[in-house]
Amino acid sequence: MGGSAGTAGSDGVAGTGGVAGSGGVAGSGGNAETGGTAGSGGAAGTGGDPGTSGSAGQSGAAGSTGAIDVLKGYWVWEQRVMGTEVQPPAPLDAGQMKIAFGTGNNRCHYIWNETTGSDFHTECTYTASGDLVTYSAPADSDGTAAGYSCAHPDWTSWNDRPAVEWGRYKFVGDRLWLGVNAYWGGANGDNGSCKRFPFWESEAQATTEEAWIVFKPVSRDEWYTTYAISTTCQGDAQLCAQWPGCGPGDKGYVD
Repeated sequence: MGGSAGTAGSDGVAGTGGVAGSGGVAGSGGNAETGGTAGSGGAAGTGGDPGTSGSAGQSGAAGSTGAIDVLKGYWVWEQRVMGTEVQPPAPLDAGQMKIAFGTGNNRCHYIWNETTGSDFHTECTYTASGDLVTYSAPADSDGTAAGYSCAHPDWTSWNDRPAVEWGRYKFVGDRLWLGVNAYWGGANGDNGSCKRFPFWESEAQATTEEAWIVFKPVSRDEWYTTYAISTTCQGDAQLCAQWPGCGPGDKGYVD
């Protein structure tokens, strides 16, 4: 009979132990499609057909676990690529646009900083399937993505973007490229449209449009200090207290 369910691999993708052992059949949760990719202990008991759970291909690069950790880390934008156009030509070392993806969870935290110091945050969760990411943010009463600002803690409804959006991703060396629907002017990307949740409104757009932001990896400390123009509460402390990352030493949403 079937053995116990396998546990998902730490990166959401079947590892070398994701293939059922000799004669093993995955138990009720060990199947790659319903219970995440089979981990090293995902093999079932003896006497079964290894073919039924031998491959984690059903979940592929990102199965029902959403490929947890595939994008993990703290990222700061360097360039934007629109088709064949790259701006600025030399990578920019600035913190106006940042995104963090949690380790061991599917949380994401997008921050846009105006050059004046105002900050605009969108908390989100994500899943990845192949090279396509689905981003989901909490929704305001009008169905748009909710957001907040440490500089303006009473502003919570400035985000007029959908709460669920899509975008492709790819790695080029150690740089993370994220597909976005965010068009702005100025070499520093200082147009206010970028403060909004920046991805695509439909999967069709996300899989066909060639608009990317190139992000470089940085440490958590750098993300919150060196590249944070402002994430310090500049308003009512009680209002700020409800938002992650708005106080000195406060942990962000993905931590």
